[in-house]
Amino acid sequence: YRLLDTEPFLVISCLILVAWSFYKFFLKEVSEERHKSLKAQYRNLLQHFFAMSFFFALFLLLHRSSEAESWMTRATPYSAMISFFWGIVVLVKTCRVMVLQYLFLGSIRHGVPILIVNIFSLIFTLLLSLWASNQIFGLQLAPILATSAAFTVILGLAMQDTLGNLFAGISLQMDHNYDIGDWLEVTVNGQKTVGQVHEITWRATTLLG
Repeated sequence: YRLLDTEPFLVISCLILVAWSFYKFFLKEVSEERHKSLKAQYRNLLQHFFAMSFFFALFLLLHRSSEAESWMTRATPYSAMISFFWGIVVLVKTCRVMVLQYLFLGSIRHGVPILIVNIFSLIFTLLLSLWASNQIFGLQLAPILATSAAFTVILGLAMQDTLGNLFAGISLQMDHNYDIGDWLEVTVNGQKTVGQVHEITWRATTLLG
């Protein structure tokens, strides 16, 4: 319960407001397709924010009620858990949109490969999940990380092809061999394909012929 207060709620609300203001003032020149994508992300973000707000208000009502009935007492920890983890989801989505918009600011014409944003979201979600597990359930992370070394080796061997494609995608993005908007010619088994780079994801590059 000590983690649920009005201050984190206000911080998340302010982050959403800052992200929306950044979009309205600095990203007017992006393409219509990118506008649709960003607006769709904001609609999804607001839906999650309103759901989080509902459960947070429910938790405050149940927790601060001086004459709570038995069913209210039993429902309080559930509403607290839901509002806490929903708050983490909203925070990750908000930071994801902010990173995406910041990258758009430097590449308005071509757009931003979603790979960078996905990597940021994955790392940020992992860090928040570890922190939440430690704060709520009291899990000691050091022994878990130590005992997971063997599992990591086995998993790495089993996923050689997938990880190879993943790091190939990351290296392509870091080397800037091609960017969104470039035209590529691919020849496979004598069949030539020409297309414009539409999106760069974890394992694939989408071309528009």
